[in-house]
Amino acid sequence: MTAERVRLDLEEFLAGHHPECREASFDYCYNFFQGFRDQKRLPDLLLPEHLPEACLHLGFYLASWGMFRGKSFLLQRSARHFGKLIQTIAATPEEVWAIDVSSYSAENMERLVQCEKAIAEAVAVPGTTPTLTLTTKIMLGVFGNVPAIDTFVFNGLAAATGKKAYSLDLQSLEAVRQFYLTHQKILDHAEIYTLDFLSGEPTSRRYSQAKLVDMALFMAGQR
Repeated sequence: MTAERVRLDLEEFLAGHHPECREASFDYCYNFFQGFRDQKRLPDLLLPEHLPEACLHLGFYLASWGMFRGKSFLLQRSARHFGKLIQTIAATPEEVWAIDVSSYSAENMERLVQCEKAIAEAVAVPGTTPTLTLTTKIMLGVFGNVPAIDTFVFNGLAAATGKKAYSLDLQSLEAVRQFYLTHQKILDHAEIYTLDFLSGEPTSRRYSQAKLVDMALFMAGQR
């Protein structure tokens, strides 16, 4: 995959990006959780005045991104089901929130592996095993530290690096890092900002490198 192809893929992915589009659900979810992080108020997510909104933001984002279709166990759950997950998110150390692809050291990749396991445990119901797609979509929408490994991103990563990411492990994260390093110039210079829910205008919050990698791999996987 050439640098020009990555640039064009990012442009194509964002061609229909507007405040009412499905993709903007990521922006609103990411803005919400990152806002609490920026203000160093993560424990406040569990307060009665914030917990319902946190659950609804996360639930609607996941629904928009296909996690409530088919035989998903989430179809049988209300937004209140995400309360335990919000507890896990609020307790996640700052070291995990601060990770982006450029800081995928061995130590940080292990932190991401453990974070994904905690997310899976928090969102599961008895007798179910959350998919890698679900757990990584949660991590992308909240922390912005890993791409969401759905079918298209899986295929894109395999085509670009030869790595088939059946799980979030050190090998798959290293493949993500290698893709980023190969196209670092394009990805680091892509100034793409989230949209604000109320105004619909761009905020000052840039998409993370992991989000940009997600977009590029998604487009590559579709081909």
